[in-house]
Amino acid sequence: MRKTTLWAVLLASAVLTACSQKVANPGVAVQEKEDEGLTVGVCIYDYQDEFMELYRKELRKYLEEEYGILAEIMDGQGNEEIQTDKLEKFLEKKPDAVILNPVNAQRTSAMVDMCWKQGVPVTVINREPPEEEIERWEEDGIMACYIGADREQAGICQGEIILDTKDRGDRNEDGVISCVMITGDDDNPDFWSRRESARRTLEEAGFSVDILFEESGDGEMLKAERLAAEALTIYGEQVEVIFCGNDEMALGAEKAIRQAGRTVGEDVYLVGVDALREAVALVEEGRMTGTVFNDYKTQARMAADAAVAMAGGEEQEPAQRVGYIKIVQPGALPGQLSSNPRE
Repeated sequence: MRKTTLWAVLLASAVLTACSQKVANPGVAVQEKEDEGLTVGVCIYDYQDEFMELYRKELRKYLEEEYGILAEIMDGQGNEEIQTDKLEKFLEKKPDAVILNPVNAQRTSAMVDMCWKQGVPVTVINREPPEEEIERWEEDGIMACYIGADREQAGICQGEIILDTKDRGDRNEDGVISCVMITGDDDNPDFWSRRESARRTLEEAGFSVDILFEESGDGEMLKAERLAAEALTIYGEQVEVIFCGNDEMALGAEKAIRQAGRTVGEDVYLVGVDALREAVALVEEGRMTGTVFNDYKTQARMAADAAVAMAGGEEQEPAQRVGYIKIVQPGALPGQLSSNPRE
């Protein structure tokens, strides 16, 4: 029998969740044959983002297998102007729908309006627009919706993972959790929400939170490694927890922790978000305290279903969110995924 991995369980769980979601939206399924030949464009904010690589591959596969649609996928290269230019050129082809992962979530309205002026519905994914923008779609009759996770929930899960450790993250038992926050790029409000909700979760449990060091790692492994090394050099054993806004940065921080002679689970804790394969492997080995599964499979399938439905004139709920799942070592927490029933 092969060794069971948490990653395999996550994939199985995502498939089951996606299937149940599809049943909840039967209006899409009856349009499958009618929608053959649809043109769908997918604007990804940056191909270099490992999580969005998983997302776009699942999106492309699902659109092709479920609907026979060969989507045109565009790389925004992390640049708002480049993404806008590519979207403008794509709209000249008069597509039936656009799936948008904006470089700057705060400026989603401009790109949505660009599409809707030509009657093209938009499914915004992953990077949540401001609440007032989502409300505007409904108020102004704009055919658009947002598919993604609850951005605050990710930070809550991170905080709960720390609170479930043997000393609740407070190694010296002084009532203060002294931590390092390595956040993501400034254009993504998800990272700020994760930081705030993680801090709030610890405070609501009765702890004071002392953020010793906080910098943006821009979602990048190498930059996060450098920042974590800098924080550990300056603050040494004062650092009890390192929070990373995503797993890319957590992987870099883990390397810095080892190079500093520290040991995750013994004298420091480390958490990330996304449940990337490499991060889940480190959780299994005890080299990361935990991560949070951002269910890209379910989100990708929901986004595809919504885009096809709106292309057929079917309205969608303005905001549809998928829950996060805490990932820790097998058996470390009750109710967490720790085995694969299919193996």
